[in-house]
Formats: sequence, C-alpha cells, structure tokens
Amino acid sequence: MICDSLIVYRHEVSRLLRSLRFRVSFVLIVLLFAGGSRLFVSLYMEQQATYKQLVEDEEQKERELSDNLTNFANHLRIFRYSPRTDGFLYGCKEEEMVNSIQYNVWNAGRLEVEQGMLNPLLDTKSSVDWTFIVSIFISFIALLFSYDSICGEKRDKVLGYLLSYPISRRNYWISKIFSHISVVMLLLLGGIFVGLLALGDMLPSIYTPSFIYKLLGFIGISLLLITLCVCFGLFASVMTRHSNVSLLICVSFWLFGTIIIPNSATFWGYTLYPTPLLRDIAQEVEAKESQLTKEAPPGSMAQQSENPFYPYHERRAILWMKKKEVREKSYRDYYECLIRQFEGVRRLTLLSPTVQYERAMEALLGGGHLRFQQNWRDLQAFQLTFLAWFKQKDAEDPESPHWYNPYEDVSTSRKSFDIKEAPRYQERSVPLEERLALIGLYADHVFLYRLTGMGRVSLIGKVRCAMIEMISR
Repeated sequence: MICDSLIVYRHEVSRLLRSLRFRVSFVLIVLLFAGGSRLFVSLYMEQQATYKQLVEDEEQKERELSDNLTNFANHLRIFRYSPRTDGFLYGCKEEEMVNSIQYNVWNAGRLEVEQGMLNPLLDTKSSVDWTFIVSIFISFIALLFSYDSICGEKRDKVLGYLLSYPISRRNYWISKIFSHISVVMLLLLGGIFVGLLALGDMLPSIYTPSFIYKLLGFIGISLLLITLCVCFGLFASVMTRHSNVSLLICVSFWLFGTIIIPNSATFWGYTLYPTPLLRDIAQEVEAKESQLTKEAPPGSMAQQSENPFYPYHERRAILWMKKKEVREKSYRDYYECLIRQFEGVRRLTLLSPTVQYERAMEALLGGGHLRFQQNWRDLQAFQLTFLAWFKQKDAEDPESPHWYNPYEDVSTSRKSFDIKEAPRYQERSVPLEERLALIGLYADHVFLYRLTGMGRVSLIGKVRCAMIEMISR
C-alpha cells in the first residue's frame, strides 16, 4: 500500500517538475526573492542612517534643554520605530502606517494626523518582502499547480490507469496533496536560498539564533498557506470536469483572498466604524478652550516671567492645566476611536487566508499593529514615571512655587540638571506568549479550512470515482 502511494507521489512530482509551469515559476520566484532582498538592503541602509540622525538630533535638543528643568519636561518628543533587520521577511507595513508617537511629561499618545486625513492607521501599502511574495505569488502558483490535477488526469485518460493500482482513495488524496506541497515548497526553499545570498554583507550581522527561529517560523507559516491553497486547488479540480472552470474557481478564490477582501475592508471600516474628522475635533477643542478662558478668574492670563512667585501665575497655571486636560481628553478619545476603527477593519479582513498569513507573520516578528499597541501602552506607563520624576525634581527647588503649567516655565523650576538623571523610554518587544497565541490561532483557522477542504475533496472524489467505474463497466 505504501509502495503504491509512493508511485502516485513520484508520478505527480515528476509531472510537475517537468512542466513549463514549474520552470517559469522557479525563475519568477528566484528573481522576486533576490530583488526583494536587495531592495530591502538598500532601504534599510537609508532608513538606518535617517533614524540615527534623528536620534542624534533629539539627544542634542535634550542636552540643550537640560539647562531648564521645566522646558525639558514640557518638550514634545517623538518616539520613532527603529528599522528592523528582519524586515525582508515581512515589513509589517510599518513604513506606511503610524510609526511615531509624540509624548512629553504631561501627555503620551499623540499621533501624526494631517487635516482631512481620516485614519492614518488604515493608510497601509505592501512592500516587496518575502511575505508579500508568498501571499501573492506562491499562493497563486500553488493553485495553478493543483487546479487541474484531477480533471486534467481524467481528460488525459490517466486517472483510470492510476486507479488500477491497489491504493485506497484516502492514500491517493494524501499522495496528491503531499506531491503538490513538496513541489511548491521546493520553489519556496529555492527562493529563500537565493534571497539569503542576495542579502550580501548584511547576512553575517543578522545571523543569530533569533533570526534562525524567525526563518524557520516563516517557512512553517508559509507551509500552512501553501497547504491550504493546494487543498483548495484539488477541491476545485474535483468539483468540475473541465480545467477552465476549475481555473476560474481558483482565480476567483485568489482574487477574493488577496485583492478584493483586503482592499474593500477599508470602505467597510469607514461604513461600519465611522470616525469624526480631525478638523471637527480641533474646532471643538478650540471652542472649549475659549469657554474656559472666558470663565477664568480675573488675572488668569497675567504673567511676569522674571517673578515665578507672581500671585496670578497660580491662576494662569490652573487655567492652562484645564485647557491641557480638555485637549488631552478630546484627542485621546479621537485616537482611541481611530484605533477601534482600525481593529474593526482588521477583524473584517480575517476572512482572507492571505491576510491571516500576514497576521501570523506579524505575530512571529512582533511588528506592525502589535508593535504599535505595545509602545502605545508602554508610553502611557512611562509618562506617569516621567511626571513623577519631574515633580520630585521640582519639589527639590526652593525657588519654584510648584504651580504646574504644562506649556510654560513661569511657575516651576528652571534649574539645570544632569541629563543622565532623566528617565528615558526604551522600547520593549511584544511578549512571546502573546505572539505564540496569535500564531496558534492562525494555525487553527488554516487547519479547519484544510480539514473542510479535504473532507469535501474526499466526498466528491468518491462520487466521481464511482461514476468513472460505472462508465468503464
């Protein structure tokens, strides 16, 4: 029985390897992996130089502000993502989506949103990384190899010959599935080998145990997507007698999974999860601040910068603090609304197997929205630590009246301090258990899809084989 299964397996692998589809696909995949790797190297070098310069400029600015404690605390900082060395596996669309968050001692969590722009989190595009190649090209190639596996053999009068072997239908399907998966995985591994070579001098610097685990994870997650596409291709091949109809079914499945669902989800997100415009929020905040100014006690706008203990400075600090709270609450609610909309769109796109594959890669690398969420939460906690440090330093200054003003230095400490004493935000990676849980969820979904597809293939296959036997009699 095993030998008969191996005969079917070898026959199918040999047929695929000799086909023109395989040769063209191999050349295409090799070129794509090599080009994607070289493109990543050039972009990474440029991004790394830009990021390094921005960090140096920010550090220089903070050293200059260390002469005045209050100005240092009120200074609006920008946290930027550092370029990832594993971005050639999957860029997680971090270059296009929000990759910087503004914060200071009074607030953490301001996104860069332009007037008229609805949601910057939804402004995502794909780069030519390895995940893009697998989700778009290799998934289509897996369907292209398997769409006529059954109906093509029937057309070429080969199916009856294969069924003459003493092999169970279950082993026949398993041999078919494994043969197609083996050939497509051969394409993937060939592309990975060429892609690694194309990294050139960068490869030794990133060759670490962590990189090996990520590369193996990439192969394993890609295997799940390839298996799903192969099973669907065989399912389409069994459903119809004609190869052109089977090809139409596979192309429709691929278009819905890779083009239609991901690109239409933004429309449905704006429809199902509406968000206000930024200009409306700005107008609302301006109106509330104007009302606070009108209701403020007399002298709240008075100022004598050379006299910190000027009595009206306390009223001024209270007024500016109220304005800060109004602005912070309004914009925080707005940003949370944008995040809820984005997460709703992400749930809609989970209908696509290729999107689930990208989410699994995002979880494997700890990038994309997972990275954004981690830094968003951590910056909230850091802001409280930063504020406590500032109040402690201000309390140590006898020349400060300790009237906290979030925008000016007229009523808090202006003393210089050692820049090394100031707390600094350090990015943390997404917890491993959270990433593994998301990968496991993706694997469960693919397993259910594959199990359903194999069950349908087996059922339809039994019916078709019975019909062939009846016709042959």
